[in-house]
Amino acid sequence: MFPIRDTVPRRFPPVMVWTLIFVNSAVFLFQLRLAPQAQEWLLYHYALVPARYSDPAWALAHGLRPDDYLPFLTNTFMHGGWFHLIGNMWFLWIFGSAVEDRMGPWRFLGFYLACGVLASVAHYLI
Repeated sequence: MFPIRDTVPRRFPPVMVWTLIFVNSAVFLFQLRLAPQAQEWLLYHYALVPARYSDPAWALAHGLRPDDYLPFLTNTFMHGGWFHLIGNMWFLWIFGSAVEDRMGPWRFLGFYLACGVLASVAHYLI
């Protein structure tokens, strides 16, 4: 069963949800346009590669700083394929707009980013 919409009434348009969908889609389309070597560089530097933090020697051998924690945030905007992007954006569209309406756009952005970082930490720990 795929959700198509929810029935929660909204007071305001979901501007932050629209913005996040645009940014996520733009990052994905940017990734697709890169040459394979550039894609690999982008993934190693901005996606979350757990070995970078669990094995500092591996990170240094690949030219990565093991003390750079930016990927815990930046990987939130990266997707592994069309289905990954569409699935995430679909659920963000359906459920995020009600949450944004309740929280307001800036608190929702903070919530979105905090959830992304916490998911990254969980990914690393697992």
